[in-house]
Amino acid sequence: MDLALNKKRKSKTKRFGYFYDGKQTLVCPRTVHSSTVRCNLTKMKKTIIILFAIINSCVLYSQSEIRTSDTSEKNIYNWITTISKGKLFIPENQKTKEFPIGEFYRLIITTSEIYNSIYIEKGIESENGGGTKIVWKRLVNEDDLYSNFSLKGEFSDIKFIKWNTWNSFVLRMHEKNYLFNQIDKTEIKVEELNK
Repeated sequence: MDLALNKKRKSKTKRFGYFYDGKQTLVCPRTVHSSTVRCNLTKMKKTIIILFAIINSCVLYSQSEIRTSDTSEKNIYNWITTISKGKLFIPENQKTKEFPIGEFYRLIITTSEIYNSIYIEKGIESENGGGTKIVWKRLVNEDDLYSNFSLKGEFSDIKFIKWNTWNSFVLRMHEKNYLFNQIDKTEIKVEELNK
């Protein structure tokens, strides 16, 4: 009788004993029976880290691609209400030349009645400011802006805030700030800023 009771106690004790790295730890008997607890916790941690990274990247890099269309032949200058020129960018292949030619971009906002349009112009000029020439002019697709950022109402009251770099600037539209990036491309990147 004592022998049977002693065996029962030992088996009970074994349920509570769990060895990890050579050390015995007391744990709940339910977790001891599952040999995959540690494996499942590791998988869960990895999954949480991956999900966090995906969510973080979506929040930080939620830039939308916005199309532009070539309007180089169109005369828009009579309707300009805002024009701003970014810094001159000297490409690597021009830096060693005696008179390097750089490229610059201009933001143009036009107004017809109350409606605005956003244009981006590319120009070239020498480093000392001579020989300025406009290469192309592109209209930013406002339908893409509406669909990507849920804008409501008229496309009006657009304000230029600042240049960030030679190929990016910030505009205020519908009481929010937007970063227009990679404006040297035919499809530009636009993202809503928190402030």
